[in-house]
Amino acid sequence: MSSMDLVAVGAILFGLLLFVVAGLVWQEMKNAPDSHPVYVIEEAVPFVMERLSDRALSSLDGDDVLRILEWEVFYLQGLDEPRDHSAHPAPVAGSVEAIDFIAERSTVAYARADISEVLEGEAAYLVSIGAVGPVVEQESA
Repeated sequence: MSSMDLVAVGAILFGLLLFVVAGLVWQEMKNAPDSHPVYVIEEAVPFVMERLSDRALSSLDGDDVLRILEWEVFYLQGLDEPRDHSAHPAPVAGSVEAIDFIAERSTVAYARADISEVLEGEAAYLVSIGAVGPVVEQESA
C-alpha cells in the first residue's frame, strides 16, 4: 500500500469513528429526561401583575402580589401548623381555604377579590411554564 492509500484508509476510519460517536450522542440526547418546570416567584410576580384588572392594580403593587404569592406557598407547604391529612384534605391552590388563610394571616388587609385574582394569575403562570397540564383521566378499577 502506498502512503496515499494509508491516508485514505485512515480518513475513512476516522470518519466512521465520528459517525459512531455522533450516533451515540444523538441516542443519549434522545433518552435524556425532559427538563422540569421551575416555579420562580420573582418571575411569577410580573406575570401576574400584567394580568390583574385595573381595580386590583389600584390597590395592589408588586410587593403586595409577592406577599400574597409567598403566603400561598406557605399555605400549600403546610408550614403554619401540622396537618392531620386523614381529618383535613391536602391544601389546594387558589381554594377558598387558601384565600381565607392569606386573608387571616397577612399583616395587610387585602380584599378577598384581590387575593383571588392574584391566585388566578398564579395559576395562569403555572400553566404557562408547564407545571400544570391538562387533566389526567383516572382509570376505573
